Amino acid sequence: MAFRGVWCALMLAAPWTLAQAACAPVDGWQDGRAGKGRSDGCDGAEYAEAHRLGASLHELEVEHRAIARAIAEKSVTDIGVQQRRQRQLDNDIEAIRGLATIKGWPLESPPPATGGTP
Repeated sequence: MAFRGVWCALMLAAPWTLAQAACAPVDGWQDGRAGKGRSDGCDGAEYAEAHRLGASLHELEVEHRAIARAIAEKSVTDIGVQQRRQRQLDNDIEAIRGLATIKGWPLESPPPATGGTP
């Protein structure tokens, strides 16, 4: 009888535990890196900050790739300005990656983004 009570308690708590696991900071980081919006119900400050950093990194990397592509295709008129912008992006990207490393968040590439330029 006691087993049944424990089992019922675990089954009732399981959806809540799964929802909380999906709102972990690392999940926010990965959602942001993938160019996804914040998950429904994830209102925690740590999740929000991780998502903001992941989304920022995603946007910076998209811009960096676009500049690299434009330079390679010689479709920009002022290559020097674009190269300086790339160096600034490199610094910003490295700063966010450093913070992610300190927090233990994965740096490998997320799945392709749905809203940005690959």
